[in-house]
Amino acid sequence: MSPPSLHPAPLPPNLSSILASLVTPKRSLSSLTLLYTSTHSTLPSTILSRSPSPHLLHEDLIAIMDSKLTFGQNRPALRSMIAKLSSKEVISTSTSAFQALLDSSSSSSTSKDRIEKALKALLPLKGVGPATASLILSLVSEEVPFFSDEAAVEVLKPSGGRKGLKYTLPEYWKYFEGVGERSELEGTTGGRRGWERNIWAEKVLEAAGGKEGAEEETSSKSKDKAAKAPSASVSGKKRAFVKEEEVVVDEEGTLTAGGRPKRLRTTKQSA
Repeated sequence: MSPPSLHPAPLPPNLSSILASLVTPKRSLSSLTLLYTSTHSTLPSTILSRSPSPHLLHEDLIAIMDSKLTFGQNRPALRSMIAKLSSKEVISTSTSAFQALLDSSSSSSTSKDRIEKALKALLPLKGVGPATASLILSLVSEEVPFFSDEAAVEVLKPSGGRKGLKYTLPEYWKYFEGVGERSELEGTTGGRRGWERNIWAEKVLEAAGGKEGAEEETSSKSKDKAAKAPSASVSGKKRAFVKEEEVVVDEEGTLTAGGRPKRLRTTKQSA
């Protein structure tokens, strides 16, 4: 059996639209574009070109984690755990993982066998669970789908949505099989990895559209509420509200409140 071919995934054709929906005051479109392209295109090519065999450097793992948390659920504790790892253990562990992924011996006859060995090789790294390990392997292999929240919810449909996901190996294999079935049924280009990236992009854009719709609805309700506010004049009398006491100005300009004449003092309201 010939060794599997490892290569980076092609960038989504609508990447700019996807990332534009994720822009925040702290993350510009240019910074998001740089982070995504460096993680999913530049870094995988660099990993595969390293001698004597593919491996990660400590700074690579930090960058991958930054990408994972930026484009997914933010879990800051993972960053600190990854930062405490040594360069030696990252290089040694990742070398074993990529070698397992490339293994074409009889003991690793199927893609699932290779992926399982590769995933388990990465898990001893503190801060690296099945989701992060699958992301690392997916950067170079289209056989491996990243265990992203968006795609996992679509496939596993857990009770409670994202909050119902279990980031365990048994759960990942359920997801792995589900993605395989969906990608084959839908004829997705790029295998399991390609299907996951498509779903991730679709869900990100859906969420952005829903957010914009909610903002427009809120704005519309505010305008309706303002339009329905009491008029400044009612039946030939002008009404003014001072704190909680209603005062009435008759046509001659005499101000009364509770039967007592008062002077009307006008005040400016902030816009």
